[in-house]
Amino acid sequence: YFGQLFCESKHGGHGSLLMPSVFLLLALSGGPRSTPWSLVFIKIFVGVVYLAGAISKLVVSACFGKPWAGATMQAYLIDGMWSRPHAWGMVHAIQKFLVTRWWACTVLAVSGLIFELTFLPLYLFGGHYGGGLAALIAVSFHLGVDVLQGLDFKPFWCPVFWAFLPEFQTILSGRTPGPEEAWNAVMARGFDEEPCRGILS
Repeated sequence: YFGQLFCESKHGGHGSLLMPSVFLLLALSGGPRSTPWSLVFIKIFVGVVYLAGAISKLVVSACFGKPWAGATMQAYLIDGMWSRPHAWGMVHAIQKFLVTRWWACTVLAVSGLIFELTFLPLYLFGGHYGGGLAALIAVSFHLGVDVLQGLDFKPFWCPVFWAFLPEFQTILSGRTPGPEEAWNAVMARGFDEEPCRGILS
């Protein structure tokens, strides 16, 4: 609650936070000796949050008969420039460049929508490489939002991406993961080991 309150007081327009939910999911895990099903569940949870954001944009766009395009991104940038101005002049110049070019704002808005729509499928069907790529794109997305709009996701959202550390360890080691390391196999083993915790999640 206090993390959300602080975030809302410092950064207008900030949505709900992931960290309280993630702490709850980690508390339900069986600890270091159990199957890491809670990490998989956290990754899927993050993907569902992104997917929900994308679907809400599409539904609202359809209901009001307006495309998800540059006007919304322009409003986000103007809000950031006005209420949370960046300290660097170079960022001000980039913001002014983007705000005065509707097509550039449309590219940013549509690319953000594509990111939100594809994060979950990329994790679920892309294996360890897909999961690692999804995490890198997500961190880059949030760092870009921080710079351009002044919404600081680093302390409130980005720590969740530590859950993707096993993907990066596998990729960097050059090891080929076995089928027992696939997300669905890990979830199935975790449910067998700890059905009550899985149901509570």
